[in-house]
Amino acid sequence: PDRMLSMPDHWEFALNHARGRFVTYLCDDDAWAPEALARVSQVLDSSDSKLVVLSAGHYYAPNWLDPNRRNVATFAPYTGEVREHRSHETLRQLYDTSGIVNESPRMLNSFCERETLLRVRAAAGKIFLLCPDYSFAALVPTEIPTWLYIDELLLVMGVFPEGIGSTQIFNRGESAREFVREFREDRLLRHVPLK
Repeated sequence: PDRMLSMPDHWEFALNHARGRFVTYLCDDDAWAPEALARVSQVLDSSDSKLVVLSAGHYYAPNWLDPNRRNVATFAPYTGEVREHRSHETLRQLYDTSGIVNESPRMLNSFCERETLLRVRAAAGKIFLLCPDYSFAALVPTEIPTWLYIDELLLVMGVFPEGIGSTQIFNRGESAREFVREFREDRLLRHVPLK
């Protein structure tokens, strides 16, 4: 872009330039397993799914803010299954728990059909709002009846003090404050469609 954009606006900018059939985002503190793309391709080739979600582990950086978690990786037991989820149940769970659950579709753990993303954006105006993970999880399932979850360790998400989401959860530190400043507005919540 020709100017500094907020993180959600950068994600929209990237989507504008995507040309593949499926879109995913890989942040600089995350990593895919070497076989991740082949596995996703295999699942997509054997289904007509518009959205495939990867299970993820977490790696806490050596300089993470909680000394007890530094240089620690956490992984859940994985079944190796590919599970189908119903979108209406996903949305109910998202709103009932008021938060992302482990198997929620987020742009950071998903491969979503680009045409589906464009339809969602045409209806909602944007896909990535104030909190891109939550807006993706709330908007994309409205366009598709089901989606697939691969319960294998194919993604490791980094938890770093420089990360926006991790510091918003931990202490709303400098990275989180910089995220807010990028909007260059007094009324940040105007980016949230709910009043």
